[in-house]
Amino acid sequence: MKRLIRIYTLAVLILACSGLQSGCRSAKPAGQSAARNAGVAKAAADTGKPCQTVELPVFIPVAELQKRLYDVYFAPGYGKFYPCSGQSDCSSLYKDIYVEEPNMNVQGGLIAVKMHLAGNLNALIFHPGVSGYITLTARPQVSGDTLYFQDVKMENISRNFLLGVASALFEKQIEARIRNKAWFSFRPVLDNYIKDFQKQTPVKWGAATLLLSFKTIDLQRVDVLGAPDNGIIAVFSAILCTEKPSYGK
Repeated sequence: MKRLIRIYTLAVLILACSGLQSGCRSAKPAGQSAARNAGVAKAAADTGKPCQTVELPVFIPVAELQKRLYDVYFAPGYGKFYPCSGQSDCSSLYKDIYVEEPNMNVQGGLIAVKMHLAGNLNALIFHPGVSGYITLTARPQVSGDTLYFQDVKMENISRNFLLGVASALFEKQIEARIRNKAWFSFRPVLDNYIKDFQKQTPVKWGAATLLLSFKTIDLQRVDVLGAPDNGIIAVFSAILCTEKPSYGK
């Protein structure tokens, strides 16, 4: 009987957690790719112990991160972001320089953002125009339950002298703003995991009652996925415990 209850408990974990995908609007199947498991908790092998470890993978597509980038930095300026705006250490020479047309993608194990840098350098006599493309790369990192970007680096891909001068000035400002920004909170998604799972319990098995509960949730790893997924998957691990069954008479 105890063996049947353990097997049934694992079956409940798999079936109940398979419905959690609706709790994460970003999670989606992607053919045979790694993102197909996002939003689906996987039960560990049957150990015969009252507690089991399950994985809670949360997938964020690049498209969602790009929307976040645009809403925070570019939407207030109607599609343009002026790095010198509000920066006391920026010379008035560069106040009319801006970046636009952000395009985010996966580059190796990093997230890359290609942007068009344009505007005018306000020299004393001349106001030369600047136009070219720069790329920012960053490594995703999760602290607690929040996504940040670290190791932000800029590259002048147009190899233009004036562009190099302008982008060099903005490099630290842009890097700092992106690096210190909280980009995505996993807490609502994890809360949905728990809420949806709790709807499945208690579970009746004959005269027994199985009460399953989350104990702890910890970050396991963060992976950057290329095509066809193009996004970030954060895998959390949770401890699920089965309370001691009570048997009816």
